[in-house]
Amino acid sequence: MLARAVQPAEVAQARLFEGILQAEFAELTQLAYRMAGSLDRQPGAEPTEPPRDLLRIRERMNEVHRLIQALQGRFPQPRWDGELLPE
Repeated sequence: MLARAVQPAEVAQARLFEGILQAEFAELTQLAYRMAGSLDRQPGAEPTEPPRDLLRIRERMNEVHRLIQALQGRFPQPRWDGELLPE
């Protein structure tokens, strides 16, 4: 079975969605660091299981990462060799 040609609009939409996912991943990463840091600063805190909220954030981070990888696998970005196209 032959794969159908990828349309430029599909690539553009994939890049837009990838950017949204990258931004979400960055926000989730910052949130996870803040949550983990606040746990470390609690007086009398003993090392225990991470709270459910932090586990949910990590699960979402894994899901977002898988989506990004799937998009990049389906719509790989061409490598730029430094050559400029003639005008």
